[in-house]
Amino acid sequence: MIKPTREEIRSIAVREKSVQMLIDRCGVGQAEANQIVTQLLTGFVPQGYKRFVGGKYERLEITGVFGFSARGVPVWECTCDCGAKMNMPHDRWRREVYKSCGCYQKEAVASLLRTHGLSHTRAYSIWRGVIARCENIEDANYQKYGGRGITVCDAWRESFENFVGDMGLPPSCKHSIDRIDNNGHYEPENCRWATARQQSRNRRSNRLLTFNGETKCIAEWSESTGLSRTCIEMRLNKKLPIEEVLSPAGRKRRIADRMSDVLEMREEGKSISEIAREVGFTPDTVSLALRGTTKKIIAELRQKKLA
Repeated sequence: MIKPTREEIRSIAVREKSVQMLIDRCGVGQAEANQIVTQLLTGFVPQGYKRFVGGKYERLEITGVFGFSARGVPVWECTCDCGAKMNMPHDRWRREVYKSCGCYQKEAVASLLRTHGLSHTRAYSIWRGVIARCENIEDANYQKYGGRGITVCDAWRESFENFVGDMGLPPSCKHSIDRIDNNGHYEPENCRWATARQQSRNRRSNRLLTFNGETKCIAEWSESTGLSRTCIEMRLNKKLPIEEVLSPAGRKRRIADRMSDVLEMREEGKSISEIAREVGFTPDTVSLALRGTTKKIIAELRQKKLA
C-alpha cells in the first residue's frame, strides 16, 4: 500500500477525526496517528468546548484532543502530574469521575496501610524488643525483665510514635536503650540512649564504691585514679578501708606505717608468718621487705627512730 502524502493524511484526519481510520487507511503507526489527530483536531473543537482545553482537575490536565465521539463530543487527552497520559470522554471530565491516572488511588491505599513509615528502622526493632521482654513470657529475656516486675509505660505500649516522640531516634548504630535505674521501668524519665560501654557500667552486677560523696563502678574508679581494675579488686578482697583501696600510693603508705612494727617484731624473734598475721601482709611481702626490697623505706624509718 502506497503511503498517502502529508496533505492526504491531514484531509483524512480532518474528515474522519479518527486515529484508527488513519492507521487503517493510511498505514501510519499508532504514535504518529495520535500526534497527527491531536494536532489537527484541536483546531476543530466546537466553540462550547474550547474553554476546557488547558483545564485541570486534581492531578489531570487537558493537553489536547484525542478524538471525537459519534455525537461530535471531544475525547480529551489528559496528562497526569506523575507524567502518565490517559484519554477521557468529555462527559466523564465534567462529572469529575477521575482524579488521576490511577496513581492517586495507589498512594491513598499505601497511606492507609502505612502507619508511621518506620517499621524497618532500628528504633522500631528496639521498641518491639522492649515490649516483648517485659510482656511476652515466651521471650528469652522475660525472666530478667517482666519476670522481675519491669514494665513499659502505657504511652509507649500504645504506640511507637509516642516512644519516638519521647526518646527520639538512636544517635548512632552503637546506641541502644538503657534504663538509668536498673530496677526501674521503661519510661521517659528512666531511659536514655547509651553505648555498650555506658550500659556495661550500669548493670545490676556491677560493684559500686562510694568515696568522697561520689558513687562509681570499679571501671570508672579505675579511670579516675589510674589504678588497674585488678588492683582495686585485690584491695577490696583484702577488706581494706575505701581510702586505701582508691589511693594510688596506698600500699606504700601502709608498708611505711607498719614497717617499724615489722622490724620490732623481727627483732623480738617472731617468725615471718606471725608478723604477716599481725600486720595484715602476706608472708611473701614481709619476707621481701626484710630482704631489702624496701631498703629505702626501712632506712628512712631507722633514721627517724635514731632521731
